[in-house]
Amino acid sequence: RTFLAGCPLPGAPLGEPIPGVRPAAVDAARLERRLLEVGADLGVGAVAVAHRGPDRQLCACVYPEEADVEALMGRIRGTWDEWDVPLHTVAGSTLPSRDSEGTIDEAHLERLLTASSSTLTSGSLS
Repeated sequence: RTFLAGCPLPGAPLGEPIPGVRPAAVDAARLERRLLEVGADLGVGAVAVAHRGPDRQLCACVYPEEADVEALMGRIRGTWDEWDVPLHTVAGSTLPSRDSEGTIDEAHLERLLTASSSTLTSGSLS
């Protein structure tokens, strides 16, 4: 599974559209593996990464809900490429369901992100 994400110019606000910039491919499976590896000692047992909404913001759900999402995001901010850092991250008691091809149910993801009061926003978008 590969997604496309626009790459901002250095110093450009993240909330602004990026005219004329070629999008960079973001491999969700690779990001899931990286988040799981970085968060293993923080209680992260499983991760689901997907895009959300019309502007396709990168989001992550981690399991279980006791995982320290704030510490996880603190570890990756400033060390990972900005386009690899999820804009919204939530820890929950479930992960979004997937179909037989591994595609995440976006409606389920939206319900998890909306229902959680512990959603962290790592970028300037909300």
